[in-house]
Amino acid sequence: MITLVGVGHVFDLRDAIDHILEDRRPDVVALEMDRYRFAALRQEQQGKGKGLYGALAKYQQQLAKEYGTTPGAEMLVAASKARSLGAQVALIDMDARLAFQKLWKSMRFREKLYLFFGSIGGLFVRKKRMKKEIDRLQKEPEVFMDELGKRLPTAKTVLVDDRNSYMATNIKKLGDRYERIVVFVGDGHIKGLDVLLEGEKEIIRLNQLIEGGIPPSPYPAQVTGGNSTPEIAKGGASFSFSVTQDGQ
Repeated sequence: MITLVGVGHVFDLRDAIDHILEDRRPDVVALEMDRYRFAALRQEQQGKGKGLYGALAKYQQQLAKEYGTTPGAEMLVAASKARSLGAQVALIDMDARLAFQKLWKSMRFREKLYLFFGSIGGLFVRKKRMKKEIDRLQKEPEVFMDELGKRLPTAKTVLVDDRNSYMATNIKKLGDRYERIVVFVGDGHIKGLDVLLEGEKEIIRLNQLIEGGIPPSPYPAQVTGGNSTPEIAKGGASFSFSVTQDGQ
């Protein structure tokens, strides 16, 4: 069975993630990460972030400060907790560098201008307005995605729809190998993955994590080992199961 968990990269979700994994005891924990972003995230936490990922992290840091955390911390928490439970860790997202290259080549000039000035403007948005927009995204993720599709259709296709397809393919491959899979992705990906993944699923949304509405585990009780320390996957899967970079 698959549990899809919608997270927000600027919220402090440590306790919620800990509770979900303790309660469900998965065989594998899948993260919306590629190996380069995951490495950059760990470097950024240590104050060593550089290059494209370091620059992109600065804006998220500004948002995360409002919630008393650091951007992407929930992915590190999930990976650490998975290891402590003896679960394997899979990095299921496509290479973000290739995604951004494809995005820039595919975008129309008007979209590029909108994206550029929108990003610059975001650096100067008042904290009160910033928090209001994040709260709206938390409560109405589908509305936000619809708006993104209207304003930046290419960005939605490349950064949301294409990645949903890629991650869904990798999750299905993990499903051929493991029985209990917990997937942590940005909440905006949940609806798309729900459509792409067949079979019975448990879905936990971001607002449930924040408001304390996490349902009890639907899995039969079982005791797993906690002594192994599985490695972080390279190329989008657990170390004992290979998933290719193109998701095939």
